[in-house]
Amino acid sequence: MNETRTWIPASLRATCSVAPLLLLGLAQAWGQLPTGDAFGYPAGSLAAQNGGTGWLGAWTVPGTANSPLTSTTGLAYPNLLTSGGAVVDTGGSTYSGTRKWFDPAAPFANGTTLWFSCLLRYNVNSGSDILMLPFGNKGSTSSGIGVAINTKITPASATSGTDPHVFLRNGGSNFGIGGSPTNMGLVGTVGLGKPIFVVGRVTLSTTTNSDSLDVWVNQTQEPVGNSILRLNGLSVPRTTTTSDGNLLVFTGFSAQGAIDEIKLGNTYAEVAGALTQSPVPQITLTAPAADSIYASPATINLSASVTANGRTINKVQFYNGTTLIGEDATAPYDYAWTGVAAGTPLISARVVYDTDYAANNAASQVYVFNNDPVTVAIDAQAGRKAISPLIYGVNNANAATVSELNYTINRLGGEVESRYNWQLNNHNICHNWYFTSSTANGTPGSGTDAAVAGTFAAGADQIVAVPTIGWMPKS
Repeated sequence: MNETRTWIPASLRATCSVAPLLLLGLAQAWGQLPTGDAFGYPAGSLAAQNGGTGWLGAWTVPGTANSPLTSTTGLAYPNLLTSGGAVVDTGGSTYSGTRKWFDPAAPFANGTTLWFSCLLRYNVNSGSDILMLPFGNKGSTSSGIGVAINTKITPASATSGTDPHVFLRNGGSNFGIGGSPTNMGLVGTVGLGKPIFVVGRVTLSTTTNSDSLDVWVNQTQEPVGNSILRLNGLSVPRTTTTSDGNLLVFTGFSAQGAIDEIKLGNTYAEVAGALTQSPVPQITLTAPAADSIYASPATINLSASVTANGRTINKVQFYNGTTLIGEDATAPYDYAWTGVAAGTPLISARVVYDTDYAANNAASQVYVFNNDPVTVAIDAQAGRKAISPLIYGVNNANAATVSELNYTINRLGGEVESRYNWQLNNHNICHNWYFTSSTANGTPGSGTDAAVAGTFAAGADQIVAVPTIGWMPKS
């Protein structure tokens, strides 16, 4: 039986009994948000199926792609209102389907915020992508803006892990935490074959190439702020040049996963309003602090705090990038990481709760430097320079003192000499509150001559300060 179901936003459910015409109008108002499909179709091909609400047409298959398949068994998630079947991947090929939900000739205005949600399940550890892209690229079978799920730990990983990771999708590429192609994605469940609830927010900026995409995993209450799984600087395809107005679903080779309960709306409540579950646990890495510095081989004490929000906490895991360092199953959640070599570890924490769901925190960078002994060698014979004897001198000494103490140089200078009248052979001497002139002997320069002669007689060199300030005694 071809079951066609209408998804009704929570704000309208209470009015259905008294306003049936309103419900009829909503179901026929194609292109009007909220839009949704729970895939209540017979088992077989998704192509040409036309259930759900708010769409501008039936499901189609782009180009020469294979049509996605449908199953009468849908996905379930705790406290999420679900029904009908799902899009499934039976393995052995790739499948792609699109469905129009907005008119690119009259695109969404800049400044608009749009939300989407879906259930995703990844069954087999194949590394192939399963995609749900609300904004598919024009004519594409697998590129656009939305979410991807596979078992690769990072988009660039050559091998697969054991847990499904949720990534951001931009064009034909996947991105991890922080919008990086080399960072891990968000782990929704520990182990395969378990549905993950994905919520996304697309913000259409008023500035060119400044749109953003935020994605949350198992987010059961309206998020505050931005996600750690976020991409900035996007250009979301939404005009006739870049878009057909289509949502795109894709399943890769042998993932044998599923997509279900797709919803599009203006608010979080419109895409997840039926969800009554408690908030997911919140985990915070409390140690080490970001940018901490250690000497190798280092011992780094790892700690995390968890707010359970009514959930059952199974354990906390600590990671260096994508590598598990260790875990602790009891609070306080601590782990001593020993023998850490020089490098720049990127440390994060993950809480595993309610048997097999998981939540991550933002990572902290720390620095470990080599602590090898430093050997300093001093060669006292290398690069030797003779010390000038002229550094051993005295100021205004008489010939007897210079000779007795064996000074190499005698200086005639200072404040007195800066006011020396060579013509009168006279000084202007400063006392604290007045100046006075010494008694001149009438022979020009005789005082300096006498000092120089005495110094030479004592076997030393002479330095003479020459007055230049233009201030000297007149008589």
